[in-house]
Amino acid sequence: MRGPTRSMPPVRWLAGALGLLLAAGCVGVPQAAPSSSSVGGIAGTPSSSPSASATPRPSAAAPPAAKTGPITGIWRVRKVLSPGDRSALIPGNAYEDQAFYVSASCDREPCPTVEVKITPLGRASPVTVALLDLAEAHYISAATVENEGPCLNGEGDRVPGGATVSSTMHLWSEKVRPAGTAVETTMLMGTQTLDVAPTAIGTAAGCAPATASYDLTGRLASTAGRIEPPEPDQPPNTAGGVASLPSISVKVSGVKIVYFPIQGDTVDELISDLARGGVRACGEINYEWNEGDDRPAACTITGFNDLDGAMAERVDSAGACTISRAEVKPRFTIHMPRWTAPKQVPKRLLAWWRDVVVFIRDHEAGHVRISRAHVKTLNADLLGAKCRSATGIIREWAAGLSTAHEDYDRLEYAKPWPLPPFGY
Repeated sequence: MRGPTRSMPPVRWLAGALGLLLAAGCVGVPQAAPSSSSVGGIAGTPSSSPSASATPRPSAAAPPAAKTGPITGIWRVRKVLSPGDRSALIPGNAYEDQAFYVSASCDREPCPTVEVKITPLGRASPVTVALLDLAEAHYISAATVENEGPCLNGEGDRVPGGATVSSTMHLWSEKVRPAGTAVETTMLMGTQTLDVAPTAIGTAAGCAPATASYDLTGRLASTAGRIEPPEPDQPPNTAGGVASLPSISVKVSGVKIVYFPIQGDTVDELISDLARGGVRACGEINYEWNEGDDRPAACTITGFNDLDGAMAERVDSAGACTISRAEVKPRFTIHMPRWTAPKQVPKRLLAWWRDVVVFIRDHEAGHVRISRAHVKTLNADLLGAKCRSATGIIREWAAGLSTAHEDYDRLEYAKPWPLPPFGY
């Protein structure tokens, strides 16, 4: 005798397992400033945490035994205060994303010295300049005074102006292979050591010297900010004539399209604004193997409808529980760019942009197809399964879905963007 069919009491864990899974697929902006001969390809997919940084986070280690490899270039660097020092009274943030512009004093590294210009990531100022000398396996800076701040006396009281903070930076490059992948990445590694020395005020108050350190990890980036002032804006090329800018929309069956605005009248301006808007709408790409720009041009977010009614269980007379209904239904939102200004644009640039919109739409539609196929498989796997097996089925399914999206993006990454018209 079969027991009654009823909605599953454990549906709460289903909501937790699926409701928190936002399967996101992104198309990245071109890897470098586009030209008439070279435009970058598709980039990868962010994780379910859109704000996660794209830089792998191995903890900084001791400098390598051999001499450091080349470190010249633009690096996206995560600066993290060592866990043991986070209770110390150290001026500054516990973590910060920065841009390191590293230039060497010779044509071929390792060089006697390198210059490092540091700015907050994506900002032009303030600029900090450090000179580092080669010392066996790494580059090291002289101690420089950072700022003056408070200290703590023996009774734990805060003493304003009681300490002077100076820092020393060590940098080197290292080949890193994150766990679970065969991809080896060149990383910028380093430490920034802070020495807190009591001033006369601090000494009189009973403050003692202290030290703290930051771990530095970074990856090469095509752009990480801007130190030099921007070049004067040039008038757009209108040799092919101008047209009124239309509101270009796309359709993907059964998918909600949400647009973020971009503007510009050259390829460079459109790509730059596309990257900024993509980060605001989608977060950043964090595939470890992605060596291009981490800023997406669009993304697909997968959610799930009516999880409370998606499943039901059946308990037989012996008390055995099986899943009698599995009707998980996905919903999709694609975040796409929409060119909104100026009102009059070059015709040839507009024709190229139409191709770009189709290119982006087709990529995101591929993520939708992947998710739909996997949800169909999930429902088939759940139907008739033992209730106690459901959690494991969903976990295995979620891992497979993530892998499928990543495999898709690995292939798509190699595709070139539509070629922009010469001179635009």
